[in-house]
Amino acid sequence: MVMAPEAPSLYPELREVETPQAKGPHGYYRRRSDTGWIITAGAWRSYRSDMEYKGYEFLGQYGTFTNGTFRGKPLEQDARGGPWNPADEPWRLLFQRGGAHEFPVTQIIAYHWHLRPPYREVQFPQLAGVKVTDYRCPECPKEVLFSAVNPREAAEMLRQHLMSQINGRHSYRLADLEELGKMWGIEFGVNRVSVNSPLAGPDGAAAQAGDDGRVASLGGPPEEPELDFSFKCDYCDWAPKKGHHARNARRMHLWNCKAKKAAEQEGAKAE
Repeated sequence: MVMAPEAPSLYPELREVETPQAKGPHGYYRRRSDTGWIITAGAWRSYRSDMEYKGYEFLGQYGTFTNGTFRGKPLEQDARGGPWNPADEPWRLLFQRGGAHEFPVTQIIAYHWHLRPPYREVQFPQLAGVKVTDYRCPECPKEVLFSAVNPREAAEMLRQHLMSQINGRHSYRLADLEELGKMWGIEFGVNRVSVNSPLAGPDGAAAQAGDDGRVASLGGPPEEPELDFSFKCDYCDWAPKKGHHARNARRMHLWNCKAKKAAEQEGAKAE
């Protein structure tokens, strides 16, 4: 006689299970290798085990929290018992419990916290004695900064951004970078050519690539460049070199033209 399988119970025995990721506790982790950056991630048992296997250190001293809101209201409380939405302010609990020193300098600079701390009360002791170079993009309508401890690294980030061709204002040529570098005192390193470079001429003589990609020998004295007076500055005797970059060079010159600034100041006083 074949017995029919027993029907399931409407009230099965309760068993402990892992909390789904979307609703489980979250916490802070530090990557032990390479960057050492601080991140937030799930903190329930299985997820924490996976994170530690991947090389992250769980920073349990700063507590755990639940992400999300209910009907637009925060579900979580911060260290002082105030309403808190970790999705909008993921670092608040860590900062309230004195964890500002946990962040590596590279992460602080990447978030531009060295210029604008995330909260008024936050200070980073690891920035003491650290000199950061900050360059802003002269072409973006909103402030876009490129920051690094190494000035060459900051200059390289700005160079890549200005030559990215994301639009017409970010299509700089080498001559444009050279002009900007002179005005702002930035060493982009675009003209350095070693004797072993593919641009080196015969007998080890250095050569340099022009704007059109052609290589010109630097063995003899350089020719005096022709100036394009159709783009001459309206405030001083400056004029750009002739070429496709003349318009961009004039625009960059006007950013720092002392004669222009003096004229604007005089106009403001007259008003």
